[in-house]
Amino acid sequence: MRRGLVGLVGLVILVSGIGSGCDGDDAPLMPAHSSSFLPVRGTADSGGPADRLQWVYRVNSGAPAPVAAIPGVTLRFSDEVITASGTTYTFAVNGTYASDSSVGLSGTQSLRGTDHLSADSPATVLSR
Repeated sequence: MRRGLVGLVGLVILVSGIGSGCDGDDAPLMPAHSSSFLPVRGTADSGGPADRLQWVYRVNSGAPAPVAAIPGVTLRFSDEVITASGTTYTFAVNGTYASDSSVGLSGTQSLRGTDHLSADSPATVLSR
């Protein structure tokens, strides 16, 4: 039970900002447009359109992050891999929990997702 609770807490911490303002309030995010966001278009070595793009993000510079809800517990994420292919956007990241000897807890967290986007710009998420 404790491992499941910690996994849930880690997931909540990771996605707590989704759908709310950056400072955690409930104000809706303002619509914005940026040519650097989706849909992303890339060029292949041949000069034609690329059919698949991939980014790798280092989460928290690779350092473990404290889990605020459980003192003494940290969560270290692997690199997050994001792939865009056509109007499909996927991401995957794994994390490992560790604790000091007073808590004696360990476990893993895995987060994977696929967004199906509209083909127009700015793109909207049609399904997740």
